[in-house]
Amino acid sequence: MGKNKYYCKIDGKVYNFQKYVELMKENREWDAVEFVVKETGYDYGVSGNISMYIRALDFEIPAFIETSKLPAELKRLEAQEPPQCPRCSSTYITVATEGSWGINNPVNYCIKCGHRWNPRYGFK
Repeated sequence: MGKNKYYCKIDGKVYNFQKYVELMKENREWDAVEFVVKETGYDYGVSGNISMYIRALDFEIPAFIETSKLPAELKRLEAQEPPQCPRCSSTYITVATEGSWGINNPVNYCIKCGHRWNPRYGFK
């Protein structure tokens, strides 16, 4: 798999997920799941779990995924505390991307008070 950050071994077979990441960064979630279905041959349930897992990892493609362990991994990630607004402590947060010149940066947006911040760097 080398140094390419887009390669992932799923149940013993290596896949390139660069196109998946590009689709997700363009907010084309359904197309991204379709890509996983076509690439891996898994049904929509398994492919959706793969997609949710990668999305929960902030689009960082893991080196290995075992589909039999995905439900437990997703429950573990869901059990983590949801993001909170640094201004009003609300957990009513939506995530979007913004950027220019083709660069998309994640942005958290608080529905309650309207505060925006980059989840990786804190306040904005």
